[in-house]
Amino acid sequence: MPGGEAIARWWQRLRDPGWVRPAPTARQVRVDALLALAYLGVCLVNLLLLHNAGPGVTGGAFPGLGETLLWALGLSLPFVLRRRFPCSVALLVSVLFIGTQFRSSVDNTTASVALFWAMYSVGAWGRSRMAAFWTRVVIVVGMIGALIVSFVMYAASPEMQSLETVGWIPPQLAIALYGVLVNIGFFVAAGLFGSSAWTSARRRAELERQAAELAAAQESVLQRAVMRERVHIARELHDVVAHHVSVMGVQASAARRVLTKSPELATDALTAVETTARVAIADLRGLLGVLRDPASVEEGAAASANPLDPAESYSAAPGIGDLPDLVAQSESAGPSRPVPRCVSTGSSRRR
Repeated sequence: MPGGEAIARWWQRLRDPGWVRPAPTARQVRVDALLALAYLGVCLVNLLLLHNAGPGVTGGAFPGLGETLLWALGLSLPFVLRRRFPCSVALLVSVLFIGTQFRSSVDNTTASVALFWAMYSVGAWGRSRMAAFWTRVVIVVGMIGALIVSFVMYAASPEMQSLETVGWIPPQLAIALYGVLVNIGFFVAAGLFGSSAWTSARRRAELERQAAELAAAQESVLQRAVMRERVHIARELHDVVAHHVSVMGVQASAARRVLTKSPELATDALTAVETTARVAIADLRGLLGVLRDPASVEEGAAASANPLDPAESYSAAPGIGDLPDLVAQSESAGPSRPVPRCVSTGSSRRR
């Protein structure tokens, strides 16, 4: 059944939510201490006003100032640890709340705020969702039991017996239903607010984790891009230097061979060596100029379809269009002596 499957999934998420809220920081604990002191101050102000109001407001059943101060301290001080031990604090506050209701030792408004705050803390900071769930169940059951007991005690009082029916619902039933509905709304609101806070914290932690993973991935992509750029630069340098140096070597070898037989040819070869050396230096300077100019590098990267493989935009390196000039430079060196066959690497000829 769909309803049964939904309940099963909810129970499974309750048992294994897949995330545990981290313990509160030192700053959060300090904030809780300040909030607990502020709540204690509000309780003291209310107690002072109620004591000065007299029996006309308190009904003559208000206990002494010392006892009410102890109840106020008991309700407020546990909130210093509400984020570290939310379940324990909620159970303690609920017990104290029931005690204050039977003793009429603290005004109902501040005591209800304490209970709501404790219930919210269980839902928002309970690191074990199963423990948080059962803690709230125990508190709700205890509060309903206390409500039933107080209603039974109040129903037997002369004040309750003397009530007259003014509508279509008996006053005793109306009071009981009113108390039940108010408490249901109270506990549902506390539970929803607490669970919403826990879900928001989980989503925030998930976003922070994804942001960290994205930053790590970007750093990895950047490192790969830098490595590929280094390989590209090394290839460009090799192409520029190797070509010109090889041409210079061939021309210098030709000049050495014809130096005594034909000084004119030797002069031409050495001139070609000089020209090639100048061209090589100019090409190297051009390549270094491209590397030093960020705008040129950005233009080359923008022209590439793959940002990790920049376009061949370095004008210092010879390309396909420079092939005729390269052939002409090689031919200008003149014929070179063929390499003898006996000079070979690997296995040598033993004949």
